[in-house]
Amino acid sequence: MEDELSVYDQVPYASYCYPETDLGRILAVASLFKSTKAAPSELSVLEIGCATGANLLPMALRYPKATFLGLELSPSQVGLANQAKEILGIANVSFEAISILDKTLADQKFDIIIANQFYSYVSEETRDRLFDICKSNLAQNGVALVTYNTKPGWHVNQTVRDMMMFHSSQFESPADKVRESRNMLQFVVNNLASPKSVYSDQLTEQNVQLSSVDNNYLFHEYIDGLNEPSYFHEFM
Repeated sequence: MEDELSVYDQVPYASYCYPETDLGRILAVASLFKSTKAAPSELSVLEIGCATGANLLPMALRYPKATFLGLELSPSQVGLANQAKEILGIANVSFEAISILDKTLADQKFDIIIANQFYSYVSEETRDRLFDICKSNLAQNGVALVTYNTKPGWHVNQTVRDMMMFHSSQFESPADKVRESRNMLQFVVNNLASPKSVYSDQLTEQNVQLSSVDNNYLFHEYIDGLNEPSYFHEFM
């Protein structure tokens, strides 16, 4: 776990508020599947891979009677989450810097478990632990929201990722890896032999899309060690 820890401390994954994980929306979807839940204000929520807390903090403010726990591998990101918590004076959320492989939740129950942008970036052992937590620590009629990168859409992205991983392997620092990966992709696009082919169009589109993303996103999605997209049937 040390390598994974150092990478996420050097290059924190961007942390945002994701509307699709809001408790009201989750409960609305759950109701379509006949899952009866309490009002959002009464829920206990666990987020796995909470980064700097940008997703949990707004919900904790919006639902002050609900309780929230965020688990995150990177101590530096948890430090930022706790700093924001103190500044905002939020009492119903807590953050802990720990791997879920090491976290013991015992008989603690959660109405909602969120693992957003987590599943595709961790080992099979960690994925198994995620589902074990969902099995053991969800309350009756509880809901787990687990997102993942999907195939076949990610096949196009995977071509670019493979090129970037190969090219960036000769550089040491994350900053160098990102810079040279961007340069490599631009070089490839500039020197395409068949500029009108489907393949060249896909590479050109990827270059345009990635030129505007943050360096931390590019690093973790396209250069860092683990990113394993899944077909729906594989996930199920």
